[in-house]
Amino acid sequence: DEYMKIVDWGDGRQVVAANSKELIESLRRIQGSAYVKDGLVSEEVLKDGGGKLPPEIDSQDRIDHSKYFTVVDKNKDKSPQYCTIRYVYTDSEHGLAFLDEYRRASPEARKAIVEKYQPEDVVAISSLAKNFEQKDSSLKDIVGAVIGMVQDLRDHKKKIGIMELDVRKYEPMKSVFGADNFEEIGEPHLLTKEGREIDGVNLN
Repeated sequence: DEYMKIVDWGDGRQVVAANSKELIESLRRIQGSAYVKDGLVSEEVLKDGGGKLPPEIDSQDRIDHSKYFTVVDKNKDKSPQYCTIRYVYTDSEHGLAFLDEYRRASPEARKAIVEKYQPEDVVAISSLAKNFEQKDSSLKDIVGAVIGMVQDLRDHKKKIGIMELDVRKYEPMKSVFGADNFEEIGEPHLLTKEGREIDGVNLN
């Protein structure tokens, strides 16, 4: 199947986990567009990948260890995807070091994670993006995708998600999802792509 329904989200929309390669690639294009909009990469970077991030930014190993979530409209034959979010889980060979977000975290943050959690407890959360090509995409869709992902993480007994987040989005996300769901685990640092510097913060 193209996807697995997690929950009905009203007005014919459903929160789903992506199964098919085609749907995952579509969600990766939404991710790529968000990277351009946020100034993390240029449009030129996406050309060879048909709108998707290149392997040097988003490796195939990382994609293969990812689970993607979105909101679709079951009443439409060719339903658009209204948003995307994913989590990346560790592998048995590399453990936490498999996660880019863990490797880029400060030594203090990595120490705090290792002291509390086993590698199999930890995921990295990324690719949170609205599909700006869909005029009826809304914050409600993003909230739905996040809730679906969290439900899936709980079903799989995951305990912590590490997220690198532009500080400009940190306060709005705390407002939407609740400040108690976030904890700063490292000092803000710079994410650099294509020569651009973006303030970022590691969150769990």
